[in-house]
Amino acid sequence: MTRRGVSAGRGSGALLLKFILYQGILTVYCTVLLILRLPMFFENVPGFGWLVLVGYGINCSTLITLMAVGLFPGGTERLAHKLVGLLGRWHWLKRPEALQEKITEEFAAFGKSFRKLKYRKRILARVCVLTVIQLTFFFALPYFICRALGAVNPDFISVIAAASFVLLVSSFVPLPGAAGGAESSFYLLFGMFFAQPTLTAVAVLLWRLLTFCLPIVVGLVAMYLPARKKSLPAEEPPEGPVEKDG
Repeated sequence: MTRRGVSAGRGSGALLLKFILYQGILTVYCTVLLILRLPMFFENVPGFGWLVLVGYGINCSTLITLMAVGLFPGGTERLAHKLVGLLGRWHWLKRPEALQEKITEEFAAFGKSFRKLKYRKRILARVCVLTVIQLTFFFALPYFICRALGAVNPDFISVIAAASFVLLVSSFVPLPGAAGGAESSFYLLFGMFFAQPTLTAVAVLLWRLLTFCLPIVVGLVAMYLPARKKSLPAEEPPEGPVEKDG
């Protein structure tokens, strides 16, 4: 974004806003699919449903943390400083003072972005709709892979639910692209749609190429395209009062 005339501060704020909205929409989206299809997956893939619930809990915890920081910035910042101070006294952190300063900076940036989110409802609604469309296209891709490989009567909602559950399980795999966890969970969940394990393996390969490898290639190409800078309007402060919790 900086190559296209967007300042670093403005770009980071936009990314932060997008992450907050994405996390919220993803949690709501997956909640609906859990209600509709989780019992079916508990029946067909025994034991795996609990991993889905763990991933769902992690996503909910992330959203609750973001909302707590946005709605109660003073209290959550003091709590973070106390936690860092405690870890510093236990010598679990090498430079607690530097981390304290970083926390103050990040909370200030987050608070500024969150206030924009509260007072710019038209942009908020637009981004929410686009995020729902983005997730629907992403989760629907395995459906077309299943149809192309001759899966046994793949139900559209069930396939979307399976894809969303793969994302939930992958959320606690601490590797780039959730390597290993994403492929394993996809293989287990989508095995119920194929008569032969080899077709499931091909589906995993196609899905991974389209959702992980292809975006990297496209991103690399886009990064080296000539940048056309645009003159952006000056950033206006958000309307309404700045709220502070006690």
